[in-house]
Amino acid sequence: MSAQLMSDMIIDAFVKNYEQQCDYYERLAKHVEKLCETGLERYPRHSYITSRVKTLSSLRRKLAERQRERSRSPYQNEEEIKDDIVDIVGVRISLYFPNSASVVEKMIEDTLSVVGAPKQIEGRVKEKDDERKDYISGQEAKKPYDWKFPGYTAKHFRVRLLRPIKGYKGEMVEIQVVSALAHVWSELEHEIVYKVMDNPTEDQKRMLDSLNGLVRTGEVILEQLQQISAKSNTLKDSDQFDNKYNLGAYLADCIPQGSVKRRSITVLFKFLRIANLNSARELSQKIGALGFEQKTNQTREKTKARFLDFDLSASIYIIDYILGGLTERDYSEIEARAIGGKEGDEYVPSDPPSWLYKCKVIISTLIWLWELFPENQMEITCGLKEHFYASENGRKSLKWALGSITPTNIIDNRPVGEVDQAHLSCLWHVFESSSEKVEVFKFAFKISKIGVWRELPEDISQLEMLRMSLKIMEEEEVGDGFRPMEC
Repeated sequence: MSAQLMSDMIIDAFVKNYEQQCDYYERLAKHVEKLCETGLERYPRHSYITSRVKTLSSLRRKLAERQRERSRSPYQNEEEIKDDIVDIVGVRISLYFPNSASVVEKMIEDTLSVVGAPKQIEGRVKEKDDERKDYISGQEAKKPYDWKFPGYTAKHFRVRLLRPIKGYKGEMVEIQVVSALAHVWSELEHEIVYKVMDNPTEDQKRMLDSLNGLVRTGEVILEQLQQISAKSNTLKDSDQFDNKYNLGAYLADCIPQGSVKRRSITVLFKFLRIANLNSARELSQKIGALGFEQKTNQTREKTKARFLDFDLSASIYIIDYILGGLTERDYSEIEARAIGGKEGDEYVPSDPPSWLYKCKVIISTLIWLWELFPENQMEITCGLKEHFYASENGRKSLKWALGSITPTNIIDNRPVGEVDQAHLSCLWHVFESSSEKVEVFKFAFKISKIGVWRELPEDISQLEMLRMSLKIMEEEEVGDGFRPMEC
């Protein structure tokens, strides 16, 4: 059997195996995409990340092309194919600002195992005429267009997982770091050259080249814009944070990578405003006391222990530290503002907490629990089930909060019936009781009581994932042996 025939058989077997394992490759792509998203969480609006696996037709076309190029050294086994076709699984990180590439590259090196040196890529989609070989003797070769701009530019990393997932056998993943403008350009060029223009004319190529020049000009302008914005966003001690993005940028400059989670910046921004601590001066003091520049810090270690070693973001450490420094009177006065009472020498709310207030507190508590601890959502679900399912009333009330339209109606200031009042009272009682035993419940309930609320009723939909998690746990009969608790 000839080496070429053997190589063809190896390729056929590889493609067949690939077709059978497409689901695995898609899971691998999504896993690496998620790792990159997590690694870049501290940089709000930094980039957008996509992933893909090669389609069967694309893989066959690539292998046929490589076979022609390797005519003197055909594939000997499937491992050679894996080492040669490194972009079977691809992740693309498209940067809003090209200057951010160094940050992303460091994240890749810290999060994954980089194989070899990254490759700086410049090029363009091959035209169909370029792929044809001039086998007719004497035919004049077509003079290529003299492109002025490089086309697609990116840096490509070949990586492997540091911590394997199920079924992982060391397959490489290609991560492409590219500007958002270059990403759009590459997609556009591919669509135009392959699907619209067939074989572009000289004039069409000139227009495509000019468009690529505009893309490069846009990248230069974005780099300058980022530099100017960085200077203007440098806060003085007395400056306040105008929005969560301004706060996120400040935290990114003050706290090491990995400690700031994008989804937790919102809760910190709301909390600082409510606690009247929304300034760079106030926040820098808290950050300094928590010693984020140190690998370990006694204050943070104590907090983590109280939270049962949950994965805590910098925002949670900061809020917990500030809450711990408030006197009972300080906290009561902030709570009074949320309830609707007035500040004064004596803390006496003008009215008892309304049902609307209680509903906002309970719904916000549930959403914060689910959103602020993404790595511990199973433990959150188990804890809620343990404390609320200890009584039939608690179970019904939790399901009422998670799956009923009534909380939305209450927040829209519609009348609160007796049954709804009973559910709210039960939910309130369980959270008050469980807060004495579970620090994470205490944290979410405490910040919600002082008015750190979600955008309601819009965000009530965020509870759907928690509801589904509880439902799955019920079906799997997880979490038996709950302590009795009366509502």
